[in-house]
Amino acid sequence: MKQILVILAGTAAVLAMLWASGKGNRQELPPPELTETTAPPTATESATEESTSPLLICRGDIAGADGTVILTGTDRAYPGDTAEAFGNVFGGETALDSRLAAYTETANPTFADAGDGSCTGQTVRTTFRVPLQTAIYQYLNTQGIEGSVTVIREDGAVEALVSRGGEGHYALTPATPGSVFKILSAMISEHYFPGRVYSDPGSADGIHDWDYEKHPEHYPRETDIRSALVNSSNLYFGEVFSEAGAEQVMAYLDSAFLYSHAWETDLGTLQNSIDVSSNANLLRAGFGQRETVTPVYLALCGNALLTGKLMQPYVTLCTADCVTGEVLQTLSKPQILAEPGTASSGIAEGLSGVAADLGLTYPAENTALYAKTGTAEISDDGSVEDIHYILVIVKGETTRTVVLQIRNSVSAFGHEYASGDKGFMQDILQMLSEK
Repeated sequence: MKQILVILAGTAAVLAMLWASGKGNRQELPPPELTETTAPPTATESATEESTSPLLICRGDIAGADGTVILTGTDRAYPGDTAEAFGNVFGGETALDSRLAAYTETANPTFADAGDGSCTGQTVRTTFRVPLQTAIYQYLNTQGIEGSVTVIREDGAVEALVSRGGEGHYALTPATPGSVFKILSAMISEHYFPGRVYSDPGSADGIHDWDYEKHPEHYPRETDIRSALVNSSNLYFGEVFSEAGAEQVMAYLDSAFLYSHAWETDLGTLQNSIDVSSNANLLRAGFGQRETVTPVYLALCGNALLTGKLMQPYVTLCTADCVTGEVLQTLSKPQILAEPGTASSGIAEGLSGVAADLGLTYPAENTALYAKTGTAEISDDGSVEDIHYILVIVKGETTRTVVLQIRNSVSAFGHEYASGDKGFMQDILQMLSEK
């Protein structure tokens, strides 16, 4: 028994020595790293194990794809010259800042003091190319252009969403598309009447081709899908809709391009309309005068012509640690909504011909341009100014579609048709290559 007590006493002494020697330099284990599947702490959780009250969180920043801050956390201010360029995206009717509050009001995993002992929320990164957005807005402002510019990448990522003038955001507001809608009418033509050749009279059923009155000697003329796009024939596409019939027109639009679908996006709900209730309306719908669509939708359709995939648009990328920059949670990923297939060679050649006729170029090797213009007649009596569109698909290593919409081209610049706005589009393409 005496020997056992001695052994126990010795063991206790050794343990006491080890404890004393290690107590001064013990290191705490680092906290576990957060991953996309690890939920960060929320405002209702304690800041530390000792805290018993909810953590006060100041909202985190919102940034562009490269991390450039668009909207600061605590004061919700726009740094530099981003206020006008992004104000109607994050505020106003679009209110993207409010939509993202669930993420910016989630506590940052790496404690970031907001200045008053509270914690700064996580950063949300978006798909926006901040220098491109601000440059385009400044350009529209300098030129006195009222309208919008939309740039969407082939995977659905919105890189620029600029709107100047009016209320709301023009790129998200449905409006009559005019002849730019013929990119979809052409797909309908090739679907139901592949290789169609039509003797275009220039004028029929109260409808005129845009150049008929000035050049009646050009008619009638044999028109295929390529020349119908290059010459922007109203009669060709009107007769396509009439011959196919309203039921088949809508069946194709809805299956291939989800036309009647209410699109729920992180920018809100997007909705198109079309009136094919009579043959007269059906004819005019064929060349874009009985629809309302958003420029965002037109851009998505432009990409689909070359990729064969209609994508869900998105502007939110991920949440990120505002201290370390580490990605915490992926918010959006490319999502295919429909697969209409790629445009026929005739459609591609027609759109390429439009870009060539406009004289558009892109300063990058191995890049091809495809374009369509549109002049939307808003009222028969001229009480509301026509809307002009130029849509350009830039096919390079990555495909992007740019949609320029101008609502004051006639009064401000004296341009009767959208083709007169080609100089503006050329300048925007230059910005796209540089920013």
